[in-house]
Amino acid sequence: MNDHVKVTFEEIFAEPHPTVYSFDGVWTTSYKVFTNTKLWCYRISTLLCAVPLSVFWGIYFALLACCTIWCCRPCIKAYEIELSCVRGFVVAVLDAIYRPCYETMGYLFFNIRVKVLKQVE
Repeated sequence: MNDHVKVTFEEIFAEPHPTVYSFDGVWTTSYKVFTNTKLWCYRISTLLCAVPLSVFWGIYFALLACCTIWCCRPCIKAYEIELSCVRGFVVAVLDAIYRPCYETMGYLFFNIRVKVLKQVE
């Protein structure tokens, strides 16, 4: 999960060419500084933000679930029940008017064959 935020030192900083490189001490020190800074910034920011944001998102998803279960789904089910008679009427009209026309058109074009001839020059 969250693969897009998994960043390593080598993905950010890379030497331009194998023959052009910095001192080993600079590279290892930079690696340690980068990884520790990233680790401690993440720890401090989660220390400050994790609990309040957990409360916020817990409330949000609880209200969303409540609204979905007690408001949205019953409304959708009521519309399905109410519109079932309209659906029956529309299906009957389509079967009576459009279906014969389309079946007739299908029978008319059923035996049409297209033959493509390629002329040789």
